[in-house]
Amino acid sequence: MTYLYLSKKTLESVILAMMIALMTACASGPEYVSHGFSYDAIRDSPDIEILDYAYGNEYAMTRAPDWQKENGTVKQGGGITGAMPRGGSLFVKWRVKATGVEYQDTVDLRHRLPANIRDHKIHFIVRNTQLFIYLITPERRKENEAKNGPASYGHRKVITIYPGQPQF
Repeated sequence: MTYLYLSKKTLESVILAMMIALMTACASGPEYVSHGFSYDAIRDSPDIEILDYAYGNEYAMTRAPDWQKENGTVKQGGGITGAMPRGGSLFVKWRVKATGVEYQDTVDLRHRLPANIRDHKIHFIVRNTQLFIYLITPERRKENEAKNGPASYGHRKVITIYPGQPQF
């Protein structure tokens, strides 16, 4: 039988390296933040049909199920709220009903969202050929502040994060 003998210094170095590797592996996972994602094409975008969507990053996705896309029955509204990884991008594919022309857009959200999105909601609307993405804050809109974004959130402070670059 062969034994491996390590000096105390070498053994301490190996243990330290293993501990650092373990801590790095734990820290590299996604940060879960309680926030939401939603859309309501029936109310907000009646002239278009949502064909596909995906909000998320490499850890998790909120997306149209494959079976709905294959059957052409993607829900025209929906949402999710809860602890989930902060989304890095939003992809939307849609058809303008009047023309039958299809469009799609992918927006990198990494630099469009504030550092803290706890209790916020990302909501998208499509108007003809343009995708609009809004950040619905948990704050109530001030009476002297203009309404922005979807009508259903008229009582909230809403920030347009796409198109354009939001100011945080």
